[in-house]
Amino acid sequence: MALSRKLDDKALLASALISVGAEFLLQGDHERGTILNEEAAALYRERGNRGHLQYALDNLGWATLMRGNLQQADVLHRESLALSGQLGDKLVAAEALEGLACSASARGEAK
Repeated sequence: MALSRKLDDKALLASALISVGAEFLLQGDHERGTILNEEAAALYRERGNRGHLQYALDNLGWATLMRGNLQQADVLHRESLALSGQLGDKLVAAEALEGLACSASARGEAK
């Protein structure tokens, strides 16, 4: 029971980190948003929980895109898109596709 409770606490913490991290990203604080979403992604990966990892990856993709690292943003958005597809999460899949489109546009590839 104690182990189950500890795992639930980590999932709750990761979810909160994503939410707060997303707020920092929306406010333009990409550094704090990145740190919180990286921590959430690490917690989900540690637990083998793919069920919410796509949110953290998408947020990290956007933060990376805003810092101008288009190649890494593509990697993160593609991973989020693939995971979203496996999980049937159309909302995050659409956000990841939008991130890929923004990266392509920033490279001058969109016409």
